[in-house]
Amino acid sequence: LARFAPRYWHHPLVSGHDGRRLAKRHGDTRIAVYRALSGGPERVIGLCASWLGYAPRRTPLSAPEFASLCSPKTFKLDPVTFSPDDDAWLRGSPSR
Repeated sequence: LARFAPRYWHHPLVSGHDGRRLAKRHGDTRIAVYRALSGGPERVIGLCASWLGYAPRRTPLSAPEFASLCSPKTFKLDPVTFSPDDDAWLRGSPSR
């Protein structure tokens, strides 16, 4: 059975503040832009961890740290809304 275990999961669809699928109309929300602005992937990973309930608040996380928190039993599928606060945090502003 181990060879049939999932190797990846899809997180829920991310919506903009208007409730519509996150898209160009919400600005430049490409992951590559945020990685460049904040100096690495840790803020993107930390935001995903907070959205999925693996971290109580936004905090930078490495991929191994995130992987150690993940469990198929606790993976949340609740809708996710990308807020202006999320955008500011990914751009390197302090967490609120």
